[in-house]
Amino acid sequence: MRSSDIANSPSDFLGQKRPKEAVSSTIIWRYVGVPDFLNLVNDQCLGFHQFKELQESDSHEGMVVPGFWESIRSHFDGASMRALKESGEDNLYLLRHFYYASCWNMSDGENALMWKAYAPAGVAIKTSVGKLMNAALTAPSAMVGQSTIEYADHWSELEARGYVHDQIPLNWLFLHAKRRAFATEAEVRFHVQPPARFTQREDGRILADPDDCSSWCLVTFETLDWIDEIVTAPSTSSWAAKPIERLTKEKGLCFRASGLGAM
Repeated sequence: MRSSDIANSPSDFLGQKRPKEAVSSTIIWRYVGVPDFLNLVNDQCLGFHQFKELQESDSHEGMVVPGFWESIRSHFDGASMRALKESGEDNLYLLRHFYYASCWNMSDGENALMWKAYAPAGVAIKTSVGKLMNAALTAPSAMVGQSTIEYADHWSELEARGYVHDQIPLNWLFLHAKRRAFATEAEVRFHVQPPARFTQREDGRILADPDDCSSWCLVTFETLDWIDEIVTAPSTSSWAAKPIERLTKEKGLCFRASGLGAM
């Protein structure tokens, strides 16, 4: 990822509170198994994970960055600090349930580690940030936005990069922060917020139950013209690549085999 892949904003100079966005021209890759590829080309659907479900691969996902509460503690007395922490954790809990993410790798070319980790016998979808953000959807109605991931093991690292909290929880940042061990993924996340299901409680309030949300959200595209290439994995044999190539071309999409060679 280049420094030019991150969009600048006025908050860059006033103290950053939210994760930055990737610039529109940034090339991105999504490494998937063959079933996900078939869902995409046949049904024009891409599965978005509930943010909560991202904790399956890393239990630290979507949690408050270590050291954050300690950095804020000196500004409040004990009771106020407990109330702020409880409120912040509750709001973060709701965000993890009501928002859904699709995770992409920012890179000019293929990434051997991403192939091995996510699609050893699958395919990679290549596009750009702007094309995916502007793709027309039939469900839900629109993409909500995109944010790059910050890689840090402690709040002090984020402070050194210009992040400030102004004594409030930075929940959207926490949803886009991962440990430095994952930094090679150079990740950008696209997110949607499908309509929640509301129910009436015994006290008369009409609320959405976060535990009633599905773990996945299928995002359906009007067309697939936002895709630049479909690429088969380096380990894919020529005979196994043939049906993928044929289906890809039937859908009017560009196809090629990986340029990395068998791994």
